[in-house]
Amino acid sequence: MPTESASLPGSPSGARTTAATTDAAAANEAIRAYVRRHGARPWGAAERAELGRLYATWRAAVKEGLGAAA
Repeated sequence: MPTESASLPGSPSGARTTAATTDAAAANEAIRAYVRRHGARPWGAAERAELGRLYATWRAAVKEGLGAAA
């Protein structure tokens, strides 16, 4: 994955981020949106599986970002 930097929307001015950090932020937002859409009803097996898939995507992006920062 390229290590090209870009400004992350909502970050302090001058803050730069790698593509992996942007991927992690996008994955985090996908989790938040999914949970918001789900609402306050019980989670079924398929919904928990989708949440797990989204969480795994986020974890992989964070791990990649940590490796790029090292």
